[in-house]
Amino acid sequence: MGVDPVTGKPVYLTETVRGTDKAAHKKANSVLNRLLTQVESQCAPSSTVTFGYTLDEWLPKADIEDDTREMYRGYIERSM
Repeated sequence: MGVDPVTGKPVYLTETVRGTDKAAHKKANSVLNRLLTQVESQCAPSSTVTFGYTLDEWLPKADIEDDTREMYRGYIERSM
């Protein structure tokens, strides 16, 4: 589906449908269509990553000057 912006790891959509009968095959096709629709609409699965965690991951890796990084860190610490 894409790459997680925080971890940089690939994101995959999966769902297991058990069974081998016609009903299972029909349900598997329904699940496949739903997952394809989700991919096409670019709706990523919901994430439980907090804003603070995102900042902690981004700030050390951001392509910015050290002075700017320290200024951002100060803003964050005062505001959050």
